[in-house]
Amino acid sequence: LVDHAFEPVVTLELAANAVGRRDDATIRWANLAMRRAPRWDSPHLVLADHFFRTGRNAQAIAELAAVSDLGRRRAAETVCRHAAVPIDPVRLLFLIWAATQTYADFDVQIRAVTGRRMQSRADFEGAADTVVRVVLKGCGIAASGCR
Repeated sequence: LVDHAFEPVVTLELAANAVGRRDDATIRWANLAMRRAPRWDSPHLVLADHFFRTGRNAQAIAELAAVSDLGRRRAAETVCRHAAVPIDPVRLLFLIWAATQTYADFDVQIRAVTGRRMQSRADFEGAADTVVRVVLKGCGIAASGCR
C-alpha cells in the first residue's frame, strides 16, 4: 500500500475486501478512492453494497444515486444482487427511469392532478421517497431510513 497509496484501484480493493467482512473500514477506503478519482462510479457501488449488507438501505440508495449515467446499469445490478426475489436489472432500471422521469416530463399533468400551481422541493422529495420505497419493497429489501 505504501508504494501505491495514491492509486484509487488499491484503496478500492481494500474497500471491497472490507465489504465481505461487513467492516466499516469500507467507508474510509471507498472515500479515499473517491477523493483520488472523483468521477469513478465503482467506489459508490462498493459503498452501496456495504450499506445494503449492513442494513443501511437508505444510505445504499444515496450512493446509487451518485452513480453517473454510464454506471446506472451497474447500480441496478447492485440492487438486484441484494433483492430477495429474482429481478432483471435492465427492467428494474427502466422502471426506475420511468418513475423518476415522470416528475420531470409531466409537470403540467402532475400539477393538474394535485391542484398545485407549482411542485415544491417537498413534492420532489416525497416522490423520490415513494419511488425508493416501492422499488426496495418490490425487491424484497427493507426500506430503512425512508420516511
